[in-house]
Amino acid sequence: MGNALGPGPVSVVFFGTMSDRLTPPEVGPAFVDAFQHALIWVAVVMAAIFLLMSALPRRPAQHVEGAEAAPTTTPPARDPEPAPVG
Repeated sequence: MGNALGPGPVSVVFFGTMSDRLTPPEVGPAFVDAFQHALIWVAVVMAAIFLLMSALPRRPAQHVEGAEAAPTTTPPARDPEPAPVG
């Protein structure tokens, strides 16, 4: 999904920065300027995505329909039964 949605907004930023009527000497600097604007936009969006990813829980919640809540503490360990003598 990201591969489909990424190029669209980046191309809007890229081509929105460029003018419609460029003379031949203006084409090169216009592409450089548009690329710099698009690159900054991509960097800001990626930084926002990584910040949002850090807010996600480390583990997914374990939930089963109809199940009781899991105990929060472990049950006490039982002493092993002594081995029979003789």
